[in-house]
Amino acid sequence: HFIEGVADGFIPELLRNVLTTPALVDWVQRPDVNGYLGFLFAQVGYTALLAPEVLLITAPELTLNSLSAFAWMRSGVAHYSAPVVPVLVLASLFGVKRAAARITAAWFLWRARRETVSRPRDPPAGAGVNRSESKQKAT
Repeated sequence: HFIEGVADGFIPELLRNVLTTPALVDWVQRPDVNGYLGFLFAQVGYTALLAPEVLLITAPELTLNSLSAFAWMRSGVAHYSAPVVPVLVLASLFGVKRAAARITAAWFLWRARRETVSRPRDPPAGAGVNRSESKQKAT
């Protein structure tokens, strides 16, 4: 019967209901939950947010800690956050690398544009030469 329920769209509907329930939204908006996530990301200078695909690894643990009724789990200072820390550091490294690559590319693009605007291109060979003057000098 479970397989038939999956085929009928049971799982997507279940996930949609769980993720959009007002109680869940209200819980995630609580100051202690936001403070927990803010505290964790502040430890790596929020650079981990630049690599969201790596942060997906922490989603189950962050979800458990954030939704727990035991406030100590989302305090950020207990051992409950220990599994998250290595992934945050890894995400931070990838995020800094990604940001550095974009900044470097933008800088080179800016510099190239600035140089082409401030220094006009050299004219092609022979351009701008008055042929009548060159003939008179030759004779």
